Amino acid sequence: MTHIRRRLLSLVLLSFLPITHVFAQTSVPFAHASTVLDLSAEEHAQRQAQETALTPVGYQLNAMKPSILADFYIHLLGMHLVEADEAADYYALGNAAGEILLEIFPATAPRTSQTSGLYHGAFLFDSEVEFGTTLAHLLENKAPMHGYSDHGFSKAAYLGDIEGNSIEIYLDTPTGSWQIDEFGYTQGGNEALDITPYLLQRSQDVTGFGEGVTMGHFHLSVNNIEESEWFYGEVLGLAQSSAPTSDTAFFATGDYHHYLGTNSWTSEHAPAPSAGLQGLRATIWQASSSDDIAYIMEQLDAGDISYEENDQELSLLDNSGLSVIIRK
Repeated sequence: MTHIRRRLLSLVLLSFLPITHVFAQTSVPFAHASTVLDLSAEEHAQRQAQETALTPVGYQLNAMKPSILADFYIHLLGMHLVEADEAADYYALGNAAGEILLEIFPATAPRTSQTSGLYHGAFLFDSEVEFGTTLAHLLENKAPMHGYSDHGFSKAAYLGDIEGNSIEIYLDTPTGSWQIDEFGYTQGGNEALDITPYLLQRSQDVTGFGEGVTMGHFHLSVNNIEESEWFYGEVLGLAQSSAPTSDTAFFATGDYHHYLGTNSWTSEHAPAPSAGLQGLRATIWQASSSDDIAYIMEQLDAGDISYEENDQELSLLDNSGLSVIIRK
């Protein structure tokens, strides 16, 4: 099949998608009017210090209707069912390699008011074809899309699930194109993204999350930014990767743009979620070595922060009362 014929067929495909979504170039109302902190070079360096090499590997949700929510992620988003215990209403979903990226548990109470919690969970694609095919499938099935953004370091689409949890799917741009400021922070943008070039790459060979789809990052609604900077920077040993502001802080390890975003836009001083409440149950991180675990435990003990440990993981609560699991 010639390239021209493929493109003509793709244009025919686009004609069947919801026109308001196909050519949408909507940026997400993501970048609020945050005030960048006026810090000294030494203060910037302290925030950028990295003590561990944690990476995000998955997260857990409490759901009012776990099986129906699992169906949403499987049939609409394209995740694969990796494990299930229907009697316990437990579902583990992931990529084609069987790596678990999302676990769903039964909630004991509905979410009725603002608490700290999940802003969005973000799945990283390594293929424009898979990204575009997933977008086309979402649009065809009238998924609740929130918008599309070019952040400079990534191209992202946002949507919500049927229980009010927000989701990001995204592609990274080449690292050589990322903008770095004078202090060494990665600079992001929030420009409108035209998704048509990705939809044109739709392939019938893509049948859900491929082996290369991974947990890209978490973004949390926290109740105090300064305390989140202390917890994720000092206690967990992550480096701040974007310029600190009055209501946001972004963290990473290595040279990545961010493995964790935090904001207090709608959650400043909000209470922690009660155990079993609908929504975020836990974020899950992977330690790179025993040194990571030793450092974190030393910080937890020094700060008199309670935690649980077994042979496989550490479990604790962050400063906003959100559960954090660190696998050894």
